[in-house]
Amino acid sequence: MKRLLYSLLMSLSVMSSIASAQMASAESANPDFDLKVTVKRAGDAFQVSASFLMPATECQTYTMLTDYESAAKIPGIKKSVVISREGNKVQVERDVKERILLFPINLHSIVEYEETPTNLLTFRQVSGDVDYYRGTWKIRSENNGVRVLYQSEFAIDTLVPAFVAQYFIKNNIRSRFEAMASNFYQKKDTLGQLACN
Repeated sequence: MKRLLYSLLMSLSVMSSIASAQMASAESANPDFDLKVTVKRAGDAFQVSASFLMPATECQTYTMLTDYESAAKIPGIKKSVVISREGNKVQVERDVKERILLFPINLHSIVEYEETPTNLLTFRQVSGDVDYYRGTWKIRSENNGVRVLYQSEFAIDTLVPAFVAQYFIKNNIRSRFEAMASNFYQKKDTLGQLACN
C-alpha cells in the first residue's frame, strides 16, 4: 500500500513538474498581453469589451487587424473571406461554429468593415444569422507598443439560458483574443514590415 501511494505521489509530482515546465515555456514564448475582457447583458443583447497590449507599431497592428482572412486561424471561426472592396469599405463573409454545453451554434454572416488607417475599424453585420452585430476596433499608442481595443454589441437567438450563454461567450471570447494576440505577436515582424515600410 505504501509503495502504491509513493508511486502515485511520484507520478503526480512528475506530471506537475511537466505541466509547470510547459506553462513556463508557453509564458516565455509570448509577452504579457494584459488581456482584459468583459461581457455584459443589455436586454436581449450582449455587449463585449476587450483590450490587449501588442509590442508592435500602430501600422503593424492595423495591418494585422485588416488581414481579415487570417481570422480563420482563430478557434471557432471556420471561414473568413473578403468578398468585396470599395473605397475604404470591405465586406467579409464569415462562418462561426461554437458549442454552448450541448447546444451547437452555427452562425453565417457578412460583415462590412469601414477602415480608417491606421487606428480605427468600424463594423456592422449587413446580413446573417444574428439579429445584429456591430462595433469598433481601435488602436492606441502606449509605451513600447500599442493597446488594441475592441467593442461590440450583438443579439443572438438561442435556446440556451442567458446566464449560461453569457458565461460561455465570455470564456470563448477570451480564448479567441488570447489566440489573436498570440497570432499577431508571432507574425508582426513579417506581415507588419511588408505593409508598413
